Amino acid sequence: MSGIDRVPAMAFYHPDGLVAAWKQARSPAFMGKKGRIATLPDIVEARLGSYPDGAAWRKYFTTLSAEYMGFGSNGGRILIVAHGIGPMATLDGILKAYSYEYNDKERNHRGGRITEEQFRDLEMGKYGDVEIVDLEEILDWYKYPFLEQLSAGEALWEPLLRARLGCHYDDYIERHESFARDWHKIRGHETIIDPIPDPQIIKMGDAANCGYAYHLPKDGSAIAHLLVIGGLMEVSSCGNRIPGLICDINCHEWWNGVRLVGVRNGAEVKAIHPGIGNTFGLIKRHWRALLKPVRDPPASGFHPLIRLDKGVWFTQCAKRGAGMDTFEPEFPIEKFECLGQPVKFTSDTLGYYGFYKYDIRALMILAPPEANSYYLVGEAKNIWDDDGPERQYCYVQFCRSKIDYSQRLIRENQLANDPDLIKILLEAEEEE
Repeated sequence: MSGIDRVPAMAFYHPDGLVAAWKQARSPAFMGKKGRIATLPDIVEARLGSYPDGAAWRKYFTTLSAEYMGFGSNGGRILIVAHGIGPMATLDGILKAYSYEYNDKERNHRGGRITEEQFRDLEMGKYGDVEIVDLEEILDWYKYPFLEQLSAGEALWEPLLRARLGCHYDDYIERHESFARDWHKIRGHETIIDPIPDPQIIKMGDAANCGYAYHLPKDGSAIAHLLVIGGLMEVSSCGNRIPGLICDINCHEWWNGVRLVGVRNGAEVKAIHPGIGNTFGLIKRHWRALLKPVRDPPASGFHPLIRLDKGVWFTQCAKRGAGMDTFEPEFPIEKFECLGQPVKFTSDTLGYYGFYKYDIRALMILAPPEANSYYLVGEAKNIWDDDGPERQYCYVQFCRSKIDYSQRLIRENQLANDPDLIKILLEAEEEE
């Protein structure tokens, strides 16, 4: 059994979002034939078994815990928290709920939705045990609901936080408070305030584009989101002389990034393997093993270059038309020489001035006849006039490169969708 096969829980991030991350986490290469996606209490369990330098505390995680807001059987608004059960306990259920937002072509819909009947079934316990919290009381307790940071003492009595974190709630608050006090000592905050008072540790949030205080469920539906827990961060708040070591707990919105945790069948989640991080980092570390032969290599070309590491250069994958560079490596460079000094290249602003887009054909006009490659020197700058940034410029170093067209590097999206290859690379790292 390999080292990866012994890992009880592993993080999975995919640049294409929730569906791709879900499929990766559920891959037999990592999870085996059986397993599950971690809930928020699973993340709490992993944090209780590890330290702040571990992935469980450093990373944010989208979980299979869901929170629903609607009108309870008593007529008031309530929140229902369900961990791994309910309408959003499957990928199909999650997509159906969030389709309320992503299928709206006019972009007026916010958040996810389930039906009023599903909400009533949750309240009655038909899906299993859930936690029910009176939303009106939560809103009355705070001056700025879902915007304030809680101290450890405040966190202990917060009923919604208790529902979100699950059965190890008190242990989690105690452990986070302990880390926060150690953090304050290391940073010398006791020279400012001695002793350190009840430290702030949690920021409770809802959905930024569908806040509970201002959005009411309607049309026979209830508001529905997955829950997210953030990594530890140094955060300052108004009125405090010192920052706090905070993590935020809020709702996942469809356009947010996604990092799921796959848990092996029957495993205790005492720690979380950080996973691949990002596919570019994996490519950078293992590029030699990821070169593939080219059946019909091109004869030549004019390419932007990208450096993977010291002395390791590649051409970039070609972009389409006048746009941003891809920053994805393709053909390896055996050697290259710079031709003269960097040249100033000025072009029209194409779209939003915060992005640097240019036409490679316009750049080629400035290139020496022997140049077949180039790289940008420094950051692009905007040229402003009375109407705004009309032009942009950047310095360009032209080069003559010896390009190995016989092999090319695997694309990031290809690697991200090949869990078996990812597993091989991670196992190689475990052996090093």
